[in-house]
Amino acid sequence: MNPDIPYWHKVLRHFDKHHYFNNGLTIPFLIGSRTIVEPQGDVIALHEFIEGINASITPISILKCQNIKEYVINLLDHETNSLRKGNGNPFLEIGNIICIDLSLKDIISQTDLINMLTELYHVQLKNGNYSKVRDKWISFTPLEKERLLEVRI
Repeated sequence: MNPDIPYWHKVLRHFDKHHYFNNGLTIPFLIGSRTIVEPQGDVIALHEFIEGINASITPISILKCQNIKEYVINLLDHETNSLRKGNGNPFLEIGNIICIDLSLKDIISQTDLINMLTELYHVQLKNGNYSKVRDKWISFTPLEKERLLEVRI
């Protein structure tokens, strides 16, 4: 694995390539995936995750997934990236984080975003529950662990 590419980027790219999700992956899933993808590394704090996204060269999309009622992240697709570069950019942008729905309309800064997401996900992250399955937060399912191990290869 290329050490210059953040682990969360590798997870998103791999899961997207294999069609393992529809809209993206939850923030706790991406943060916790490091325990499997890079087990020698520490789980990063939510603020480090957001700061890392904004320090990277790759823009990502965020939206509130209507199926699981959680924020999900994905690599920004070409079509959306083209729209945001045109006149009348319809998206909220917080650094490299592009909100492609109206779910973050009241957020005006990276600090606001970090505070809101920390309030939403601090319990899950503290308890090591990174995956939402049937409205319950758990560690990871066996299938998710298997798929995350694929990223390490």
